Amino acid sequence: MKTSKTLLAASLGALLAPSVQAASVVLVTQDTVRDADLITHLESLGHTVTTGAYSALPDNPGDVSTLEAADLVIVSRNTNSGDYATDAAEVAAWDNLSTTVLLGNSYISRNNRWNWISTANLQLDYALDISGPVGTATVHPFYNGLTPTLIGDPAISGLEKYSFTVGAGSDLPDGGGVLGSGVTIGVRNNASIPNVILASWEIGGSTGSGNLLAGDRYFYAMPEDFSNFLPNGVQILDNIVATAVPEPSILLLGSLIGAGWIVRRRRD
Repeated sequence: MKTSKTLLAASLGALLAPSVQAASVVLVTQDTVRDADLITHLESLGHTVTTGAYSALPDNPGDVSTLEAADLVIVSRNTNSGDYATDAAEVAAWDNLSTTVLLGNSYISRNNRWNWISTANLQLDYALDISGPVGTATVHPFYNGLTPTLIGDPAISGLEKYSFTVGAGSDLPDGGGVLGSGVTIGVRNNASIPNVILASWEIGGSTGSGNLLAGDRYFYAMPEDFSNFLPNGVQILDNIVATAVPEPSILLLGSLIGAGWIVRRRRD
């Protein structure tokens, strides 16, 4: 009885104490040197980071197990898109992952790779700003904590434009129907083509090419070098990661309930 009460008290104390959303993150990368700053940043948030190429899932069941055991899988921009879609079986293996996946490489999203969008066309980075889609009336949680900086005129939506990255990159084309059941969250601004830079798909959703997804998915157009992120770009990444990983207090609450059940059973 004393041991059970001690366990219950310890669980309650931990639940009430401040906690960090520490998680097990797998970073899919083919260049750990170039991604060193990204790895360091994720670890500074308290996450455990495992790295690897994971470029032949159907042939490596152990890799699938590693990805499934993670809280979050981040696919770096430093990946060769052709290595992750060698055939339909490889694409299906990624679709079937139940772990949440954050894709940072827009080239992998194309309909000749993972089929997240219904086109193979990409647009080059033509501006250093980001906002919600045209007509957006509320600020998405992924924009929490950003310092708004109005860039250009006019703004294309109710949101102000946010400074994003330095240097060239690429992103998804206009989200009008190309995302399947995906939701456009952020766009790079252009008078005629508001290219998608941030999007999400819920578990069980369909991609722009009709593939079904076994877990939640996020797309965020990331730079090859973490140093090219401006502060707001990093904040958006942090917000996505915080949303994608399990909340420790929720997991701890389950332990607390379990401990209480043990005490009750022993009293009975």
